[in-house]
Amino acid sequence: MQTTIRSASEEDFPLRSNFVGYHEEGQLSKPEDVAAALLPLITEHTLEQSGQRFDVRDL
Repeated sequence: MQTTIRSASEEDFPLRSNFVGYHEEGQLSKPEDVAAALLPLITEHTLEQSGQRFDVRDL
């Protein structure tokens, strides 16, 4: 998905330049790392977490 986003046009994906920058700066996480961070959040979330926004880099 990250490769697809980076190859998209700015017209099709206005945030494309952000993702290109993340890639160039080595800030993209591996999909399996993201999945490992999100799984507990999805399966063990609390009522207080409902509706909150999370940045996978902070998990």
